[in-house]
Amino acid sequence: MSLFAGGINWPEDLQLVFVGKDEGARSGKIREASGKYVVDVEPGLSFQQGWRGIDNSRVATTVIGGQPAIMRGCSGGPAFHLSEVRIGSDALTQEYVAIRAEFELLPSLSTIRHEDGAARSASAEIVLPPLESARTMALLLDARGVAEIRSPNPAPMEEYASHLAALQDLIVFAADQPAERVSLTGVLADGTEVAVHGWTRYPAFESRGRQPVEYLLRFGAAYFATVVEAWWKMRVDFRPVPQILAAVRYEPGFVEREPDPVSRTPSLC
Repeated sequence: MSLFAGGINWPEDLQLVFVGKDEGARSGKIREASGKYVVDVEPGLSFQQGWRGIDNSRVATTVIGGQPAIMRGCSGGPAFHLSEVRIGSDALTQEYVAIRAEFELLPSLSTIRHEDGAARSASAEIVLPPLESARTMALLLDARGVAEIRSPNPAPMEEYASHLAALQDLIVFAADQPAERVSLTGVLADGTEVAVHGWTRYPAFESRGRQPVEYLLRFGAAYFATVVEAWWKMRVDFRPVPQILAAVRYEPGFVEREPDPVSRTPSLC
């Protein structure tokens, strides 16, 4: 998982408060480097890239657009390489009662044709069976194609990530072309919304919607709930078959190996 540049309105100057290593306040300026975000911090952070055996992960709180935010990444002298930014809360530990995600192609996939039979109710929850480290959750797909995953109890992003990855691969398989998640919002128990930047596998593919008849599956049909149940079961019983089915559409000739649940947390380097 990674944080690619784009989608954040940065202030001209950042006021960072580091937690743990190099604890204290520092100012910094954001820049893009090779499609990623880097903060130039003065004075420089203690770790120089290239040293071995030293943990160079860093966590800092700040304010972005008038909202509290938390940033994670790794340091390299004066450079703070970002792997994750959450805007809306600066709590070090965050658990969500729901997340909302937008994916490329999902709006046009959320259609139905006459041959599909009955339409799916946009207000009806679809059960997401347990998957890897994730508990049973519920999926809602509204008429705009926004996916909302709800948990019976607050859960960390690591649990939601398992369900998000399965849904993204199903989108890619059904559309027969690559698609990336373009937004992710977490909802805290008190209703606070947190914009989560990072946790992505690829930069946006800029994939365009197709005619409904061209899709292998259509998410607006009532049969979609059965498709979800089968796809999630395949992720458990026939792994890595569904990952291969999706991977050959992400990039023909390339098969992505699905990471273990522990490795799905965002890399700090």
